[in-house]
Amino acid sequence: MITKENIKDILRTKYFGFNEEKGFYSKHYGPAEGGFNLSYNAHCGSFDYPAGVIADRNTTQDEHQQESFVVFLCVAQLFARGYQPWNIVLEGRNYSGNDKGWCDILVVPDNRNGKYKEEQYLIIECKTANLSQKDDEFRKHWLKTLVV
Repeated sequence: MITKENIKDILRTKYFGFNEEKGFYSKHYGPAEGGFNLSYNAHCGSFDYPAGVIADRNTTQDEHQQESFVVFLCVAQLFARGYQPWNIVLEGRNYSGNDKGWCDILVVPDNRNGKYKEEQYLIIECKTANLSQKDDEFRKHWLKTLVV
């Protein structure tokens, strides 16, 4: 499980490669000029997403819930795979599915054009996992995906 206590160690791993300076963890994506940074401020517990990332709600932009750490790391992996800030919508409204709720991350072709509500192509729902509990959030929702 990712927590406030272990997120710093996770960010510094070779896998994620964040740099740490006085409680601020940051990683640069893209070319040296024109790229962007993704960062975590351990002092106030905030996740600082680059300009271009938009949010329909702000519920995953601080550490008040453990799921926010998972969302942050997921976004880091999307950036590592070449997605850009304008491809990411945090806490996106599920506009096209039967579920009229919110999802943690919408990946869209381009949120700059204002049409991302019609053009979403990937919905990501992040869940915390606690391997010591038989009915944790991840397992509960994973089972729902297996029902045909």
